[in-house]
Amino acid sequence: MQMPRRSRAPAPRRRTEGSSALADLRTLAGRAMDGRRSTTEIVADVLRDAIVTGMLQAGEVLNQVELARQFGVSRVPVREALRRLEAEGLVVSPPHRRTVVAALTPTLLDEIFDVRIALETMALAAAVPRMTPAELSALEALVAAMDRESDHRRWMRLNDQFHDALYRPSGKEFVCRLIGQLRRQVARHFWAGGRSVRRNREANAEHRRLVAAARAGDVTRAQDELRQHLQTTRALLAGALRATRRRDG
Repeated sequence: MQMPRRSRAPAPRRRTEGSSALADLRTLAGRAMDGRRSTTEIVADVLRDAIVTGMLQAGEVLNQVELARQFGVSRVPVREALRRLEAEGLVVSPPHRRTVVAALTPTLLDEIFDVRIALETMALAAAVPRMTPAELSALEALVAAMDRESDHRRWMRLNDQFHDALYRPSGKEFVCRLIGQLRRQVARHFWAGGRSVRRNREANAEHRRLVAAARAGDVTRAQDELRQHLQTTRALLAGALRATRRRDG
């Protein structure tokens, strides 16, 4: 299967030395230290989270020397972490140019969602027959928690947990990793966007219908609900992306 093409590198946006976003990275890395992961994994996790949550935005220059200084590590784990993020489509490294946070284009958005729909409906078809009562109850508990959550960022984290839990019973670990990577490429636009890209209540109603179909063991209906859920999300993001491009010229 051919994965989506990398987006073009946007015009670099340079941070001044000691800027708040980069200065926060060492603090985040300190919180991520647990003694069970390599330095490369920690740096990659912190940078990934910073990109997805909008701390580092499209076009942001990721200078290896400055990042190594902010993290308090050598350049080697930073370089390896950036390679991982490039493979995930979150950063781009054009020849003879600095690495920057990747931008989302309308073409790339369409390709990502085409692949997401194919992979996620496939994973769901494998997951539904294998879901235990406890797993179904956990999904319903996440939906209930999202209904109660008014903070958009906490809602987004619960949404990630919901979709991870939805596909996990499939047993398709490789497919689930690909789904997570593709979801992160577009999730940052929900994190950073204003109310024009928020539809928490509507999305959660769709989640509820999806779980109901799964509890009934109806694979076809569950796939239809998921496909519509993703198509609606794609249309919302496409509209927001068009508006942003018009505003930015």
